[in-house]
Amino acid sequence: MLCKNWQKVFFIFCVLTFVSFSQAAPCYDGFDLKPHLYFKDLDNDGLYNYEDPDIDGDGVLNFLDIDACNKDVVGEDKDQDGILDHLDFEVFGKRKNHITSQMISIQKEFWNNGIYIIEKEKEWKEEELQWIVDEVLQRLQHFNIRNFILVKEEGRKGQFGRFRPQERAIFITAHPRLSEQNCFQATLVHEFFHLYSKEYPKTYEDFYKYVGWLLIEKDGKTLYQYGDDQFSTEDFAKKKKYIDEKIQSNDFPSSYSKLGPKEMFSEVAAASFMLFKNVPTDQGKICKTYDLNSFQSSSAFEWFSHNLSGI
Repeated sequence: MLCKNWQKVFFIFCVLTFVSFSQAAPCYDGFDLKPHLYFKDLDNDGLYNYEDPDIDGDGVLNFLDIDACNKDVVGEDKDQDGILDHLDFEVFGKRKNHITSQMISIQKEFWNNGIYIIEKEKEWKEEELQWIVDEVLQRLQHFNIRNFILVKEEGRKGQFGRFRPQERAIFITAHPRLSEQNCFQATLVHEFFHLYSKEYPKTYEDFYKYVGWLLIEKDGKTLYQYGDDQFSTEDFAKKKKYIDEKIQSNDFPSSYSKLGPKEMFSEVAAASFMLFKNVPTDQGKICKTYDLNSFQSSSAFEWFSHNLSGI
């Protein structure tokens, strides 16, 4: 009888196995949402999953949630310190080998201020966290932006950092150049101001218009005009050298800042931060990137000094 019904039995087994696997399988591959989930709205909040920082609607950001697609599974906080155990640097005295007492203290301070510092791919160094506390944390708090994540990652070749708006996550890479304090802090400020431009779009718009960028809609695409030249998003990706030579103004503190108004806003923020903290301007390009000597007399720095001096 069992042999005669083997197809039915096998079908039921497969279905049960699939359901069990589907419920257990995470909805992320590393840091990337699985493609079949992009255009679904799991929590029915009107946002597609790919643009929703809290996919399951349980009040926990995706990268903090132990299962971002299951509102009934968040994770435990056994020591009741406000940090979920799977992200906590210390749980009841147990810590990873590289975690120091100072790092534990800093993580708690960050979390209390709505800045969630976590490890997923690479380990933070104590000196990196201290650099944030010493120079950056207090300045960023001035802008009253909370509920975002700081993540350390390996990063692509040549990449210093990146910002994932849909996850409210700032990634800092393990690039060797970031072992220098000014470079590390400038990178963090750069990525933070991508978040800032999302939180305060009017301020961002005021900036890019002030320095001379125009956004033009043409044939369903956005073109970015500076002076008499127009550039597309594809141009910024493929014609970096050409654009670097084409745009000549001390409003741009680096070659990278010429790749559109968004990158300019963040690069100007990073360069302004270094000037505000009195980084010497006569030592060539800082981090092999920023020409502070020329930039300090620019109208872009003047705008930041007047409008965002809290940095």
